[in-house]
Amino acid sequence: MKTSSQNHYLAWINWGIATSFVILIFSYQTGYAITHTKMASSLSLSLSDIGIIGSTYTFVFAFCQIFSGSILDQFGTRLVLPLACTLLTLGIFSFAFCTSLIGFIFAQTCIAIGASFGFIGAGMTGKYWFSQEKYGMMFALVQFVASLSAFLTQVIFIQLIANYPWDWVINGLGMIGLVILFLMFIFLQDPKNHEPTHKNFSLQFFKQALCDVKIVILHKHMVFILISGALSFGVMLSLSIVWGIHLAKYFNINANNATLTVALSWLGLALGAPFFAWLGRRLHNDITAFTIGTLVQISALLIMTLMPNHTFISLSGLMFIFGFATGASMLPFNIAATMVPSKYTGTSAALVNGSQFLMGSFLMFIPGFLMENHITTNIHQALILFPILLILSMATFYLFIIRKQSIQ
Repeated sequence: MKTSSQNHYLAWINWGIATSFVILIFSYQTGYAITHTKMASSLSLSLSDIGIIGSTYTFVFAFCQIFSGSILDQFGTRLVLPLACTLLTLGIFSFAFCTSLIGFIFAQTCIAIGASFGFIGAGMTGKYWFSQEKYGMMFALVQFVASLSAFLTQVIFIQLIANYPWDWVINGLGMIGLVILFLMFIFLQDPKNHEPTHKNFSLQFFKQALCDVKIVILHKHMVFILISGALSFGVMLSLSIVWGIHLAKYFNINANNATLTVALSWLGLALGAPFFAWLGRRLHNDITAFTIGTLVQISALLIMTLMPNHTFISLSGLMFIFGFATGASMLPFNIAATMVPSKYTGTSAALVNGSQFLMGSFLMFIPGFLMENHITTNIHQALILFPILLILSMATFYLFIIRKQSIQ
């Protein structure tokens, strides 16, 4: 009984440290959305420069997802997460002291490589230290904490950036990174029943990692799971990071209230992720729970984009409901994990996460492209594309997965 109690204690310590790393990553991501305007002004950066700096993070992050899952599967969190946190913290400090575009690209590359192990690492820590049955719920709890931190970060950063230089705020995140790194070196460990299969990197390892990705992605129906989950979460990223504020301003909502409206979508996601994980277990069917969440997303988006006007209250409520329904986008992690052997769990999770961020970066670009090329006249019209894409996604999801009932 004493050993079991000790293991339970260690499990929550390790999960807490790994999740703290995710909080740092999400705080940087959402904080950058607020600080980049002041950064561009102080350093005379162009809109093109800001776009390059932002896209560097997204694409490097998504590319590294190809290997991050396999690396965690084969090397364990005890070795990988401290190295990832070191790289992330180095990148954050570098970013704060940068004065050139090349320097920002280097910093963003370091940050993205380190960050690519965060969410997956926390999920794998839950897998290693808790039962397989709790894998989906532990992932949802990670998303709950991460999304809640994103909501609080946006509220806090609005105040900080108004009173302090942008580089001081970024340096503050770097200091938090040092604290988390210290905790990792002291406390983080792998459970005794999980022995890493590799001890060093080699060409053979990377060949095996690519082979793992191929095995997972070619599994029956995996592509449909990836696309559906990517669209669900990608729309959320596009709205919460870029276009939600522009939509609120279109409805003549002032800047501070517009930011709060978008922040409420993160609060909704924080509450929705554990709810839909619970719903999936309650229904004994994650696919049904995911379908319900996506249909609510579509409904909220249709109301936001088809109604000619909204008040601060109505738009805030819709953004909260939309974010809450987006919590279902965490279910593809568990759905994908149940489709492949347990040794590929990290790889499947990395592919789900990577596809979500790639889709998010693509959907961030599309509304601006539509308006710049006069395909649509305003953001209200441009965002109609989002519910249309989700409807097409769910139609395909139904034809190939739900109808055939191939996944239980």
